[in-house]
Amino acid sequence: MLWPASAPGSDRADKAPTKKPAKTKKKVNTADVKALEPIGSYIGMWRGVGTLRRGQTEGAWEEESQWGWEFENNRAEIVFDTADGKYYVEGRIQASKKPGVYHLVALLPDAKKTERFTGGVNKSGYLVFRADKVVENRPAEISFRQVARGKRMVMLLQRRVGDTDQYARIAEIGYTRKGSGFAKRSTADLCVVTGGVANSAIEYKGKKYPICCTGCRDAFRDDPEGVLAEHRKRMEAEKKKQEKS
Repeated sequence: MLWPASAPGSDRADKAPTKKPAKTKKKVNTADVKALEPIGSYIGMWRGVGTLRRGQTEGAWEEESQWGWEFENNRAEIVFDTADGKYYVEGRIQASKKPGVYHLVALLPDAKKTERFTGGVNKSGYLVFRADKVVENRPAEISFRQVARGKRMVMLLQRRVGDTDQYARIAEIGYTRKGSGFAKRSTADLCVVTGGVANSAIEYKGKKYPICCTGCRDAFRDDPEGVLAEHRKRMEAEKKKQEKS
């Protein structure tokens, strides 16, 4: 999916470059990864059913969504791709300079417009975003929550009622994690790039390393020695932390 030029990470210029830029490695921004770690459990493949009204099948639809890491322009983002999404087909979540605050840029199905949101994880553990600019009859609040030990995800879209602080449901999408067995976390199944729950592996110099998504796979391929060095530092820090406790 092609993002508009104004979307984060876009490097499209008005004029074509006269010289092909040199390829740069996908550097893993560890500060971004740490900031986004609280929502890393959303990474994975999800199969969903959307409904306009709870308990009613009229107007229902199906969609699949893939969540993963992306490393571009020295930033780390959690992105989701919902190719057949009714409301959004892609989304990018980036950590802000303020701890615990995230920015979401969501791409509409026409692939020409985006909607921007700001939010974070609330006291109930929900990932909640509010629109930076409220548009009538469009989602003003989007929330995500996980249930059934991370095997289910619920996305709720709501509009704002007039000029009040009240919100009314637009739609709800209930997702089931594909291959949900990998949600069981163990030390041996942590992504070598980000430390999140892994669901596959990549081989390097005859040894397999766990990864959680295609973004981490690409980052590992670009700089395996750098990724492994950061991984060793992370493991050493965790070991020291456990020894002190």
